[in-house]
Amino acid sequence: MKACIVIPAFNEVATIRALAEAVLAHCPRLAVVDDGSDDGTGDSLAGLPLTLIRHEENRGKAAALSSGFAWALAEGADAVITLDGDGQHRPQDIARLLAVAAAHPGALVVGARLVGREDSPRARQRANRIADFWIGWAAGRALPDSQSGFRAYPARLLEGLAPLRQKAIGFTFESEVLICAPRQGFELIAVPIPALYHQAG
Repeated sequence: MKACIVIPAFNEVATIRALAEAVLAHCPRLAVVDDGSDDGTGDSLAGLPLTLIRHEENRGKAAALSSGFAWALAEGADAVITLDGDGQHRPQDIARLLAVAAAHPGALVVGARLVGREDSPRARQRANRIADFWIGWAAGRALPDSQSGFRAYPARLLEGLAPLRQKAIGFTFESEVLICAPRQGFELIAVPIPALYHQAG
C-alpha cells in the first residue's frame, strides 16, 4: 500500500516542524498545507524533504485538506493519512492506522481519541458526545470520535467524493465524509489512540 501523509496547518509554527520531522520518520511522502498562516508556519519547514503547499489566504480546513488530497492522489496514493498540525496526534500511531487500512482497503479508518479522553476539558467532552451522536445517527452507525482529524482515507473514497471535497468549507468535510462513506459502501473503523489534548492546548 502506497500511503501519503497530509497535514493541514494554520498558524502552527510552535509545533509544525517537530511534527513534520517525526512524521517523515514513518513515511517519506508528506505534504503540509500552509493555509494562509501569518506566523511563519511554512517558512519553519525549510530544508525538510516534504511538499509544502501554500494558500495565500486562510481558506479553512476543508480547503486545506482538499489541496492535500489532490497532491496525494496525483502521487498515486492508495491511502491518505491526515493529522492535525497542533501536535494532538502521535506520529507513531500512523503505522497502526496503516495496518488497519491495509487489512481493510474498503474502510475509512479513524484514530479515535479514547485513551485518556476523560482528561479532556468537560466542555469538549460534552461537545464531542453531541457531535458523535448526531453524526453517528446520520451515518447510521455509532461513531466513538467523529471529531478526530487523524484518519486513513482510501484513495477510492476521495476520488468518489471529489464534488464534496470541492464544496465543503471550514470543518464540514470531515463530518460529511463520515456520513457519505457508508452510503458509498465504505466501512468505518475506529482505532483507539491516546487523547493528547494537553499538547494541543
